Amino acid sequence: EKDIIYGIELLYGDEISGKTRIKDRFLRFTLLEKKDNGEWETVLDNEMFNDLNNKRIYVDTIPKNVNEENVHEYKLYYWISDTINIGNSPYADYSMEEWNNLYATFKIKVTGDFSEKEVVLEDTAYKTIKAMSSTNSNVVKKLASNIEHQDSFQTEGTEDIYYFTGSEAKEKGNVLFGGYCWQIVRTTDTGGVKLLYNGEPEQKKIYSGDPTILSETDLTITNDTAYPYSYDSESRTWTNTNSVSTYENSVKNTNSTTSNFSFQVKESGNYFIHYDVSSENGNDFVRFYLNNNEIGSDSGINVQNIRLGDLTTSDIIKVSYIKNAGTISGRDNVIFDIRKNTGDVKETITSCDNERNGKMAISGTYGTENLTNGTTSGVYDYSSNFTYDIANKKFTLSGTIEKGLKWSDTTYRNLIGKYTCKNQGTNDNPASCTTLFYVQDYYSSTEAWISKYTIAQNPHYASLGVSDYNGNYTALSSVGYMYNNSYQFKTISASREWVLSTCNLANMKQAYFGDGSWNSSTNRYILSNTFLISGNNYASVKGKYTFYNTNPDYVSTTINYITAVEGTMGYYIALENSGNHTLEEFDTAYTYGTTITEENGKYRISNGASSATTKHKTDWYDIRNDVKNKYLCMGDSALCEIGDLRYVTNVGQNNYEYMLVTSYRFGSDVTYQNGKYTLSGTTQDVFDWTNTYNSNANIIQNTHYTCFNENGSNECGDKVYFVFWTDKTNIRYIELSSGKKVEDALHEQLNYKNENITNDANINKYNSSIKGVIDNWYMENLATKKNNIEDTIFCNERTILDRANWKTNGTTSSGITLTFNSYNSTLKNNLKCEREEDKFSIWNNKAKLDYPIGILSEAERNLMDNDYAKTNQAWFLATPYFIYYGNGFARAFSVNTSGAAIENYVYDKMALRPSISLKPGTVFTSGNGSYDEPFVVGD
Repeated sequence: EKDIIYGIELLYGDEISGKTRIKDRFLRFTLLEKKDNGEWETVLDNEMFNDLNNKRIYVDTIPKNVNEENVHEYKLYYWISDTINIGNSPYADYSMEEWNNLYATFKIKVTGDFSEKEVVLEDTAYKTIKAMSSTNSNVVKKLASNIEHQDSFQTEGTEDIYYFTGSEAKEKGNVLFGGYCWQIVRTTDTGGVKLLYNGEPEQKKIYSGDPTILSETDLTITNDTAYPYSYDSESRTWTNTNSVSTYENSVKNTNSTTSNFSFQVKESGNYFIHYDVSSENGNDFVRFYLNNNEIGSDSGINVQNIRLGDLTTSDIIKVSYIKNAGTISGRDNVIFDIRKNTGDVKETITSCDNERNGKMAISGTYGTENLTNGTTSGVYDYSSNFTYDIANKKFTLSGTIEKGLKWSDTTYRNLIGKYTCKNQGTNDNPASCTTLFYVQDYYSSTEAWISKYTIAQNPHYASLGVSDYNGNYTALSSVGYMYNNSYQFKTISASREWVLSTCNLANMKQAYFGDGSWNSSTNRYILSNTFLISGNNYASVKGKYTFYNTNPDYVSTTINYITAVEGTMGYYIALENSGNHTLEEFDTAYTYGTTITEENGKYRISNGASSATTKHKTDWYDIRNDVKNKYLCMGDSALCEIGDLRYVTNVGQNNYEYMLVTSYRFGSDVTYQNGKYTLSGTTQDVFDWTNTYNSNANIIQNTHYTCFNENGSNECGDKVYFVFWTDKTNIRYIELSSGKKVEDALHEQLNYKNENITNDANINKYNSSIKGVIDNWYMENLATKKNNIEDTIFCNERTILDRANWKTNGTTSSGITLTFNSYNSTLKNNLKCEREEDKFSIWNNKAKLDYPIGILSEAERNLMDNDYAKTNQAWFLATPYFIYYGNGFARAFSVNTSGAAIENYVYDKMALRPSISLKPGTVFTSGNGSYDEPFVVGD
């Protein structure tokens, strides 16, 4: 009385001692099924899978009301992909020695509902999931008893936790609630059910016939001329040709290229694309467009369908494969075909099929924005909330609206955490706009760190939009779902000076060169003995003057002297209208050497026992490498003022980078009295930063505080600076005032507290970018369903694992400046937050949510497993990771296109996938958890 669904699975066969199993992605599989007429039909053709162990490769159905024996016979073929690269090249997949030691073995397993095992809906959703753990133990599992958890502030939960995991969970953990699709992540210890947003449902048509693959003649095609897609008439597939999979050819394709393929169907109907992409994940992409709107995207290695829906002959579909310069991976291409659904529409169902296409409300990016200019001179309306109109792509300020405010050094604190359209509304019509700005933090007296939002089409099914996690990314607070004050880092870095200018001589073959001189009667430079570049003899212009003009009689107040030629590139000095107008006046001198000695308050440069070297701009191209890692002073004197003395850290053909040679005093502690800081404890003077750093990478390991005074004084004024990271050309620090120390900065940004902190800061005051957008979406779409949603804890675990550089006795040269608990893999899977300040909940005054919605932690994603978390898009988690030394930017956990956890900068543009939890006692009124029959939560 029911359809029997069964699956064919691959399992690894027996291990072979002393040999290595070939990587799964290098194998291909074809499955044949014997039909009633005795012919073999291909049901799986030349497919590749990333993970083959316990991989279900085919699903079929024995229809209900069959009363006799039903035999299905299959043949499975598998072989090694012909794209594998074996050899001694660094781009090879295996060396010959490795290749000779590989093997592949497999077993076949058939699983299915061979007896009556339909999901029985219990009297609560929690009990339904608990019962599924017995009948579907590979999908629904019980949480180990040794994993701590806390889901509520109102009650101590005692219920067991069950979670959905693995690839099969995608077809069993679907819920339709509030008009949206959700994935079941886990139950809560209160008996609730935690859900993850999974897009809008689709009105899916079920057809009576099998899909057919279109041939070339069924389409009107526009192919790329530079990188055309090739057509295989036997398989009816197209393959892009802008990328290749052999080392020899890939060398020729070093630039980024995009190959485009567009088509229109010749007969209206319901269509989808089946594609197989094999590329370098995160660098090469395939993108799909319907009438210029992106409807799908993928990267890495994946086989998938994109549903096109009902198409007419005027609709245009485009497939773009974007190859970035660099290495290749896999086949480095995309293969696709176009399929049409056939037969009559048997029924239309509300489905949460993961091949559907959704609609995106919001797209967000980070940056800075000037809030003081414009037609209203920077007087704008600001609000606590906003609404959005998808159809008209318009935002409108809502909530508490403050009118006519202006950003400045005295008003900015009141504007952080507010939204603005950068205009003003009226009492009857609040300000509206197509671009909305969320104010993250102070940047300058005229600019703010902002997140900028627009409304656009959604290319991904599982997202309600995209946003950065925080536009404010240069402070420790950037990892907070909410946060208090931010201490933005600042940097003293190497400066750059340009010595010569450059020009492309290949573009100047018609320009005249010759001898230049100043004509005092006309007050212009003139050329004499003029000539043109002959052939490719670019070197002939070295030592000549030019105006870059095609007229040999041209005159000007500026002329250029070519000092050097490399290939087609010319290097020159510009002579301007000043002085006596000779080259010598503009040919600046440089004096440099290996050592310095103090001499009456100045410093003398020398080369040890020898005198310093003096050269000029005209010599720069030839002597530049000799200047690197030397002391340098402008002019021809070896005796240099301390403020002019430079240490050259790097050189180029026409420039050099340098640090000023100066003295900074550092202290291990500070005191604060009468509004002034004073360095205290152990103090030391660091002179000649770059050269000293080369010999001792930890010169301020125990003395992090400084005033950057150059006179060696301990008196600092009303500000002091804490240096947390250094290298030989960078000093990275935060600014402290009002008597605060580094512990205060840590406390205010991360709620970090130690014995030196007695005050409890006004914590979690400002929203992150992602929280602001999710909260507004909740108000627009789920507020009427609040009686079904429980207040659960969303963990933003900011417990510090290692303060590293952020302590007074910490090295400033370590690779990562600060790490959180999640950085240690043994700590990241704990479902219980360590501190109340990180347990975001409506009932927690220290981390108070406005609405019962948030985002998942990495521990929860880890329970889901990669296959269940995978959506072919990247999305943010609430778990911070570390502060990266290279640029000081904050990084948080996210989920990549394959469902695995990685870390990204908080300013990256990621999908918005909020999470809610159904209240204990909530009932599934219908459904079995499948895509086409999701569990339904009624009103």
